Amino acid sequence: MPDKPFSLRLYRWLINLYPAGFRENYAQLLEREFRDELGESTGAAGLAALWIRLIGDLAISVPLQFSREVAQDARHTIRLWARRPWQIGFAILALAIGIGTNTGVFSVVNALPGSRTPGLPESGFSATSRQCQAVSRMAPAERVSY
Repeated sequence: MPDKPFSLRLYRWLINLYPAGFRENYAQLLEREFRDELGESTGAAGLAALWIRLIGDLAISVPLQFSREVAQDARHTIRLWARRPWQIGFAILALAIGIGTNTGVFSVVNALPGSRTPGLPESGFSATSRQCQAVSRMAPAERVSY
């Protein structure tokens, strides 16, 4: 049957939807089972029934395997955080300082005279439709003024 090599290639591609850890352990078993079922299916109706059942199984099992891996990774992460609370505290502190510094620098730059966007009113960030149309008609080189 000419559809069998295509079906096998398609199934191998669909196995790649599973997480890597699951694939490493079960890809060969899944492919062997698929080969057996593919050999037992006769005719187009049998092949269609096999693919319908297979797609339904993949729709259920792939998200389930991903959720199991995410849960396992989350448990591992929490165990690591529990062992090294100072390291996590310093990482959160570094992020907070970085975000605060970034916000402060941009607030100062925005408050400097001449740092306003051309074509926008001085108060607030809203622009009238006439101002937007004027800016959109400008050439790109005219829009940017440093």
